[in-house]
Amino acid sequence: MPTNVEKLAAELNALTEYDPMALECTAATISQVPGEHRIYLQSFMENAVFHIDFDKVLPYDPSGAPGTTSDVFAGAHISLHVTPGDGMDKAACEKFAPGYLHMVRFSLHRAAKARRISSKILAGMFTKSEIQKAAKEWKARVKEHKAKQAEFLDSLDPATRRGILALRKDIRAKRKAEGKK
Repeated sequence: MPTNVEKLAAELNALTEYDPMALECTAATISQVPGEHRIYLQSFMENAVFHIDFDKVLPYDPSGAPGTTSDVFAGAHISLHVTPGDGMDKAACEKFAPGYLHMVRFSLHRAAKARRISSKILAGMFTKSEIQKAAKEWKARVKEHKAKQAEFLDSLDPATRRGILALRKDIRAKRKAEGKK
């Protein structure tokens, strides 16, 4: 019977294999340090690593039998460690980390709501008002991004613009055929 740590690591790896951008992380690995109950979740940024620390390691059982847990995130805490490098100084790391951590926590929440992660704790992590606020902010960022993208495309010569738009169309068709957004 797998433990809650092993089960969560397996579910995180399955999620990143299905969609590498779901968590913006490459792999989840279990710490090999004796007595350390931790999963390392490596970000695409080499200098950013998420730590998921567990108070206890318990056998995972979906039915929640005595002495086991039915929630892989029971007693777990997630944190982000960003080391300066790759053009980021300490101040930039401290400014960047909270937003990035919030984004990944929200991604974990969505994955749990979609039942890709076996956790009621993660599924209930955000309130309805927090989700609505995040959706409103997301729409504003998408609108701003589209405006900047249109401005960039307008600054290009017509041949380059057509080439970029054709590539975008091909990429979207390929992702759609693979069953991804």
